[in-house]
Amino acid sequence: MFRIAICQLPNSIEKIKNTLNGSLSPNAHLYSLEIFQSIDDVIASEQLYHLCLLNSSLLDIETNKLFLHIKNKKEFNDKNIYHIFIADDPISDENCTRLLDEICHRLNLDSMYLSLGFMTEGGLKNLSLSGIVSFEVCNKKLYITTLHSQYCSVDSLKKVFSLVEPYHFACPHKSFIVNLRHISSIAGYSVLMNNGKTIPISQKKSRTFRETFSAYLTRTAICLTKKPRQSKKSHHSKKT
Repeated sequence: MFRIAICQLPNSIEKIKNTLNGSLSPNAHLYSLEIFQSIDDVIASEQLYHLCLLNSSLLDIETNKLFLHIKNKKEFNDKNIYHIFIADDPISDENCTRLLDEICHRLNLDSMYLSLGFMTEGGLKNLSLSGIVSFEVCNKKLYITTLHSQYCSVDSLKKVFSLVEPYHFACPHKSFIVNLRHISSIAGYSVLMNNGKTIPISQKKSRTFRETFSAYLTRTAICLTKKPRQSKKSHHSKKT
């Protein structure tokens, strides 16, 4: 379960709920939403939330208190990424959209991912979007490459793109769709995917594709931007 905490945002709760319910209703069982009046209430709940949405008016000392609480929890490790998302109250339309994007992104990265059905030559395949690396048209056939397999689909590239575009997929070339999560690097007019495959970028699509990837990187860099300042303890030498 992906747990979300909202703290001190009384004028934003309904808007956030309506946004999430409207876009994530088929996957409502994948996340939970809890409302808190203060940072102390969040800490007292003894729960570890994957995303904490805080009022921007909160003092740094309170945000740092929550940060330290998260870091000190035994469940915190390299496989669990926790986010603190700062917003005004009431939350703006832009930040509400960013919040939705972040939640969708986190659901796709974790075991609680979204999936779609694709009609392949072997029948209907239900594939997790986070595990798809790319789609490629070759010899008039559409190939779906995942982290572990490859499937030949009877769908068109245009139809597939209309389905997956909202979930961080982009077209660097008229014959390819790539999952932005699986890009290792971009050099010149080539995209290196994390499965080792190199995919071309056409001149016609280059600008739009690079802007899309840049926007994706910006959206996914919301993670814990405020780090606590650790106070230095003074050490007094004892007289012998």
